[in-house]
Amino acid sequence: MTVDDSQLRRAAWIASLLANSDDNDHRQLAVSFAILAYHHMDGEIGKDLYRNYLFTIMSRLGNVPVVQSYFEDEAETAVSAGPSGPNDPEDGIPETLKYELRGTEAHYSVLTDDTDAEGLDDLILTRFQKNVWEELADGRDTAFSGPTSSGKSFLVRKYIEYLSATRAEFCGLYLVPSRALIAEVSAELVNKLPDFVPVRTEVVNSSEPAETVVYVLTPERALGLLESSDDIDLDFCFVDEIQSVEKSERGPLFEFVLDSVIGAWPEAQIVGAGPFVKNVASPIDDAKTYIYDQPSEESDVEEVETTYSPVYRLQSEFTFKPRSNKLKLTVGDQTSFKAERKIERPNDVTFSTVKGNKSETVRAFAELYREGDPLLVYAETVSRAEDLAERIADDRETNNSRFPDLVSFLREELTESYPLSKCLQSGVAYHHGGVPPFARSEIESLYRNGEIDTIVSTTTLLEGVNLPAGKILVVDHTVGGEKGDELTPFQLQNLVGRVGRVGKRLHGQVLYVDHNDDRWASNHVGGITRKEIQPVTTEVLGKRPEAVVNLLDSPLHLTPSGSKRSTAVFLKSRYLIDPDQTRRFVLWRLEQSEESNVEEYLKRILYGLQALRERLDVPVRVVEQNPGVDPDVVENMFREIRDDPSAWVVHPEHIAPDLRDLIERLDDVAALVPKGRREEQAETRTHDTSTLAELAAGWLQEKDYKTLVTVNELNDVSELLRTLRQDVRYALSKYIKVVGDTLEHVDTSGVAPKAVKFTQRLNLYFEHGTSSEATLRLMNLGFSRSVALRLTLLDELPTRSKIENYLTDPNTQLNSFVEHRINRHGIGE
Repeated sequence: MTVDDSQLRRAAWIASLLANSDDNDHRQLAVSFAILAYHHMDGEIGKDLYRNYLFTIMSRLGNVPVVQSYFEDEAETAVSAGPSGPNDPEDGIPETLKYELRGTEAHYSVLTDDTDAEGLDDLILTRFQKNVWEELADGRDTAFSGPTSSGKSFLVRKYIEYLSATRAEFCGLYLVPSRALIAEVSAELVNKLPDFVPVRTEVVNSSEPAETVVYVLTPERALGLLESSDDIDLDFCFVDEIQSVEKSERGPLFEFVLDSVIGAWPEAQIVGAGPFVKNVASPIDDAKTYIYDQPSEESDVEEVETTYSPVYRLQSEFTFKPRSNKLKLTVGDQTSFKAERKIERPNDVTFSTVKGNKSETVRAFAELYREGDPLLVYAETVSRAEDLAERIADDRETNNSRFPDLVSFLREELTESYPLSKCLQSGVAYHHGGVPPFARSEIESLYRNGEIDTIVSTTTLLEGVNLPAGKILVVDHTVGGEKGDELTPFQLQNLVGRVGRVGKRLHGQVLYVDHNDDRWASNHVGGITRKEIQPVTTEVLGKRPEAVVNLLDSPLHLTPSGSKRSTAVFLKSRYLIDPDQTRRFVLWRLEQSEESNVEEYLKRILYGLQALRERLDVPVRVVEQNPGVDPDVVENMFREIRDDPSAWVVHPEHIAPDLRDLIERLDDVAALVPKGRREEQAETRTHDTSTLAELAAGWLQEKDYKTLVTVNELNDVSELLRTLRQDVRYALSKYIKVVGDTLEHVDTSGVAPKAVKFTQRLNLYFEHGTSSEATLRLMNLGFSRSVALRLTLLDELPTRSKIENYLTDPNTQLNSFVEHRINRHGIGE
């Protein structure tokens, strides 16, 4: 179809009018036209004219920074240029329009030069960002929702910069949904914040307490901040991916931490954000309602929402039919546009391939679409991500000179056969929570820079990891494989929201592949899906209150994990910590549900919780420090530790044998390993306590992955990394913390003080893979374990200045990759 110039100019005029609309659908049409028209004329004589159309429309949409970052030096030229000649005024920007563009730029600028803050640059924001900034700068509790491309995280980082630079003292918390995001967010903040503002990724005892500090923590690590609430004056809390309160197992933990922060620091500014959420403020509003019972008007949360995206996203569904050389192609975008046509199918992909061999389907489509913009491929499981990346890499030429420092470091730390090394040399990588942090961070950087063209990733993308792509390929629509659940429309939209990157590319492609027997993608092409947050506690208490009642009268360590168990655990913990608030919480959740017998179930739940309180001897402080562990299990542990504390400690000189004994005791009380029990009842993947103890001891003693992979039952490095993540860094660390906290409340006069102190910090050592306080300090500055262990700063606790001196010392010899990673933190450059 040919569109003549007069039609394009008329469309540009209409789009420029739609750009001024407050209707998001109108605005999306305007941006879609501007981007498509500009790229349609790419390389043509009239390109300058359509660049000016793009400038004008983006400006009226309030997206001046989008165009400026995209065109870089051209932006200033376009805004300042006048008509190119008296006979051709359309090819330049008329004087009146220049005034408009400059006025728009000024309107969306945030002036900071009156704050006396050194190094704080003026900001030019989008319309959405400016609306959010105004609420933030007024000190209001705020929640905002928008597409991935709307720059939510960027805005919050800039606001933290602003607060830390303009206040004499400032303590901020950036709450991230996963450990995978800690390194990314902390590195961004370290590189932007002044040197006097430390960024901490763990709450540990510091010999140099900072008046100004920013914490980047997961909800699990934030529990340590809550334990120190009497000594910390929190000013600001940002909850990223606030819809995480819906998660089956971790949702109640998110909710508990958010509620606890609001209760502990009532004067702190609370901010939350999420993508495409209708009621993004509800988790904060709800908390203020049942915490304060009668919230005042001042506690109302300001809400800013948009569905408008400054990136054009074309979605394509390839539907294969049996015994046909044709396939159906359905295309759509963020507007109401949708079209279908038949095209020739690729020679090496048939209906049978798509239906029965997803690996081969992914390989073929990845090869077809590898050129041009970088590609993301979604994989439903960790093992599938690794297998697919290897399959894609097998078809490509290996270049041994690619990323020599990273590949060499991977082979030193892991094994020669670790598949990621080979994949990288073919320009391919995989990405999931089990990839070592140093490698995952480096992969993200290489991908953003275009040095890796294909990444296969799991649902880590749904947790806010910043991996913007030019194209994304989705062949499977489940989470967890064949036995998993289907991706919801919201999850799928959040996933494909990674396509397009403001500042690099204004458009991207989403590629869905399905077949006639399962056209799962047909309802996802085109349009926008928004959702309302429903915390998992509302879902459980509203639909399955009877099940919750039945879980309150006994230990839950033999109950399968899931939403019912996690809700019951946190209800029990909440009640022991604050009965009145818990009553209001349960009533609020029941009233929000469709349950008709609210008073009856409230009475029964409170009866069960009161009976819990009467049968427990464990100090409430221990429960408060470990709200994610069933209080009945904590009680059983408390009684055994109280009776014989010497049997529950680990001596630093006898780590291996003491750990073996301790883990056997924990297994008896908390059912850690699945041996003799159903898999879903166990906390770990490891099937016997001796294997778990050997792995845990080696991890604690700073052994590298290459050595640890020789532990019994661990078939390869990938299996090792998954087991370390689940068994040692999560499950074992969680229960060891209960032991350490309990030791503070029992008589340990007959136990070696050194062993008691060591055991009280053992959970921290397990999570980080070291018992060295110096190494812990380095990791708290944002370095990964593998990098921190290569630095020989063990004679004293390192600080940023000491690291600088260490690096400039001519006697210091560093692995080139380690030096590169240190420089990435803005140290030593």
